[in-house]
Amino acid sequence: MLLINFEVRVFVPEGTPDAEAERLTEQARRQMEAWQTNAPRWIEGARVIVTEV
Repeated sequence: MLLINFEVRVFVPEGTPDAEAERLTEQARRQMEAWQTNAPRWIEGARVIVTEV
């Protein structure tokens, strides 16, 4: 069995208000969850990483 882990990085410009950074992070998380719902069974999981740039 092949298991694949993957991640999505959300790059948030320095100085972005916290509320906007949280919105972007949550949007990415929802997109990942939607993708996983429709993904093949061999996709094990994903994570969202927030990086301030």
